[in-house]
Parts: sequence; C-alpha cells; structure tokens
Amino acid sequence: MQGSGFFKMAAATALSLLWILILTPLLAVFRLLLLFVVALHRVRLLLAGDPVSSEGTGIVNKRRVWVWGLGAGVISVAVGGVAATLVSNHLNSPVSDVANLSSFQIDNGMTALTVSKRLESMGLIRSATFFRLRARYDGSGQNLRAGIHEIDQSWPTDRILSQLLKGGAILHRVTVREGLTIPETAGVLGNSLKNIDSAEVADLAFDSLFSSSLGSDSASLEGYLFPDTYSFGEHMSAKQVIVRMVERFDAIVTQEWRAQADSLGMSVHQVLTLASIVEKEAQTTGEKAIISQVFHTRLERNMLLGSDPTVKYITATARKKQWLSTRDVTIDSPYNTYLYEGLPPGPICSPGAEAIEAALWPDSTDYVYFVANWDGTHTFSRTLRQHNRAKKKSRRIYLEMRRAQRRTAAKG
Repeated sequence: MQGSGFFKMAAATALSLLWILILTPLLAVFRLLLLFVVALHRVRLLLAGDPVSSEGTGIVNKRRVWVWGLGAGVISVAVGGVAATLVSNHLNSPVSDVANLSSFQIDNGMTALTVSKRLESMGLIRSATFFRLRARYDGSGQNLRAGIHEIDQSWPTDRILSQLLKGGAILHRVTVREGLTIPETAGVLGNSLKNIDSAEVADLAFDSLFSSSLGSDSASLEGYLFPDTYSFGEHMSAKQVIVRMVERFDAIVTQEWRAQADSLGMSVHQVLTLASIVEKEAQTTGEKAIISQVFHTRLERNMLLGSDPTVKYITATARKKQWLSTRDVTIDSPYNTYLYEGLPPGPICSPGAEAIEAALWPDSTDYVYFVANWDGTHTFSRTLRQHNRAKKKSRRIYLEMRRAQRRTAAKG
C-alpha cells in the first residue's frame, strides 16, 4: 500500500471506530482514557505543589507539566494510530486466502450502501461500513460502474473498490414471463443472449445433480427458475444465468412464506407445485386465490384435482388443445390429475409471486368446481349439479367460438 493510501485508510478507520464495536478499538479507547487519567492526575499534583519529587520548585513543576502533557499526547496519538492501523488492516484484509472468483452485478442507480451490503452478504468483504467509509473518503462511492464485475474473495477491500470503479460487462435485459416451462424458458434465454445455448440451459435445469447442488430437493429446476426481468452480463454462462434465477426465487420466498407453508402442512416444493397449476389455470389476478381455494378444498377431501394443464404438461399433443379429449385424460402419468389423487410430483411451470401467494393464502370461499368461460374468467360452483350446468354452457360457448373462427378463416 502506498503512503497516501495508508493515510486515507487510517483517516477512514478513525471514523469507523465510532461505528464498529470490536475488541481492538475498545481496548485502544480504554488505553487512551487510562493514559489521560494518569497524566491529568500527575499534572494536578504538580500544580498543587505536592512533592512528586525531591526537586519540587515552581520552575521544575511547570517543566514537568509540559513534559507530562506532551508525553501523554504523543503516547495517545501513537496508541490511537496503532489501533487504527490494526483495525484498518483487519477490515481491509481478504475474507479468504483461497482464490475464488464471483460475479457481482451493479445495476444502474445502485448506491454504495446497497453495493456494500451485497458485498458483505456474499462474503466478499469483511465490513460494509468500512467499505462505505473508504468509498466516501475519496468520493469514489459516486462513481461505481454498472455492469457485471468479477470479484475474487482473496482480494482486499481497496482492490475490490478499485475493480468496481472500472467498467463492468455490458448488461442485457431479459424478461422471463410467468407460466413458462424449462424448455420455454431456455428458448427465451437462448434467443435473448448470444452467449447462451438453449439446449444447454434445458439440460442443466433438468439435471438432478445440478439441481441438488443449488439446494433443491426436486429432480429438476422446473418451477424454480423465477419469472422476472433480469440484467444478464453478455459473457455469463448458462450455469451462471440459472443460478441467478434460482437465487431470485430464494429471495422471493421469504421466511414468512416458508412459515405459512409449514402452517398448511405443506413443503415449499408442494406449494410451488400447486402455485404452478394455479398459474396455468388462472388468467386474471383476481381469480388466483379462488382457484387455489378450490384445489385446497379438493386436496382436503381427497378428490381428484382434475386440472387440464397437468395433462397438457405431459405431452405436446395435448398442450396444443383447448379442450381435452377422453383419450388425453386417460394418459397414465403421475402428472395426470384426472387419474391420480393429490398433487403431481412437481411444478408444471414457473409460477410468479402472485400465484405462489395465492397457493399460500387461498380465498375463504367454499367452491369445489370451476370451468372456463373462454374469456379469461371462470364459473365457480359449490355442487356437482351446478358444475355440470356450467360445463354444458362452457362447451356451448367453446363450439360457438370455434364456428366463428372457421367462418372468419373462410372469409380470409
């Protein structure tokens, strides 16, 4: 470290002593107070004319006052400087001796406060407060560059700050909408990012070992690639992109949500599975909690969920249909909720936050059935008789809609 850098670090550390309650600065303060008390006591005795020595003349006493005062000041400054240097060196030191690069993203408009907290939470620096004071001292906190930065945990804080003042990798905004499956999400990423191969994304997301390495108990990451608008670096790998999306999911699913899942007697995976069905069934936000309530009720009564999207997830042929055939609903698969009770083995898409909330906090209605009205809404029923009438009406609307489409196509 150069001389000017040392004095900047010492100055920043002097401020940080008021913020950071650790043993070293506390001991330094204690030493300073002790030295001042001793010095002041000595001065008081001299001024009072007490025989602190056999040569207690006025001139000698005055000289000793100056000597003791100057000595106490020098010692205090020295002790404070040593303490500041020790703290500075510790807080600036790397968090690890082992080199390990991590991608760190700074979005446009991100403040030094946010950056410092993220660096600390990622285990890249020892103290967010020290980072901010260091950046504030020379004004560099206003010049942090947006982009993707490669940061090594074996770097000291001042080197990390220096790196963040350089231009990071160019960011590309990608929107992944709610309700997409892994192959559909992979397609969006592959089309939006030149460095990403959609097939590689899909292979990784379906890899159970890779899924397990990210803390998932599922055989794949279906449902865990959280739908959102992301800023991805132009050189990010498929693995890094997936990790970012899973981290976003972990951030969205708070402890409150996890506690609510426990209160329902469900795992997060089960909630996510139910939320994915709600996401596919509901086309309006206002109906998500009601549809969730219907499925919760059917689960409690050990009834078949009878959800079309779960069948469409099984096969691409059924996925293209608006109205499933008898043959479709008899496909033998654990995802077929017309054949098997309970939830399917896992999510059928990546649900958004609203669908997950709906699965966790269903409406308080007592509906047991619903059927599509083909305008984005549904008709909800409490009894099978009501539901059968609604189904007939829905079928009639569907057929009329299909005839209208054929007439329009014929005129075209």
